Amino acid sequence: MAYHRLSAYHQPMAYHRLSAYHRLFTAVIGPPAAGLPPPVGLPPPVHGGGRPTSRLSSPGNGCIIGLDMAPILDEHTLEFVSRSADQTQRLGARLGALLQGGDVICLEGPLGAGKTTLAQGIGRGWGVERTLISPTFVLVREYKRAGDGVRLYHVDFYRIAGAAEATDLGVDEFLGDAHATCVIEWAERAQPLIPAEHLWVRLSMANSTRRSLCFVAQGTRHTALLREFRRVAFGA
Repeated sequence: MAYHRLSAYHQPMAYHRLSAYHRLFTAVIGPPAAGLPPPVGLPPPVHGGGRPTSRLSSPGNGCIIGLDMAPILDEHTLEFVSRSADQTQRLGARLGALLQGGDVICLEGPLGAGKTTLAQGIGRGWGVERTLISPTFVLVREYKRAGDGVRLYHVDFYRIAGAAEATDLGVDEFLGDAHATCVIEWAERAQPLIPAEHLWVRLSMANSTRRSLCFVAQGTRHTALLREFRRVAFGA
């Protein structure tokens, strides 16, 4: 799913507003692709509103962050804008490296929003040695990694009619299981099956290259997961 443009690395970081109620921050995670210069410039300080100015995160953690956000209201929610498919995958890899058995990651968004791109990054960070392929026609793909008995289940509900059909196919047998980590695209199509403990990610298209992502954690484990993801990905 290629919505990455090389020219995006030459554009200054800019402020992004996706609604009147939320101000998001743009993040560049890790170094740019080989042969490309780093992003040029950072947003100017914001005056008069007490909002944080742009900054570099702590040295050595691989994060460059341009902040334009309201204070974090609670620990259950994280919103930001990814500037390219490559950044979305790198964010996914940071999240995937934190996942444990029993974790359920639900991806919601229209076609082209970047769900599979994020899932591919999650798979890479979790330890899958090949690129994840969206299981649109087979519903579920199972992956193993060396060193433990946990399996990664990449699920796609795009073609199902509802939760009953997913249940008939046995999806409920591994959702939330201690030996299964689940990443579900089009999760909203079988929402009654989703365990109470989960991390829900809503993706939308800010423009042709940028994708907005909103993470909402439900339950103690996934709230802790989101807190750690915020720390390792953004230094916040």
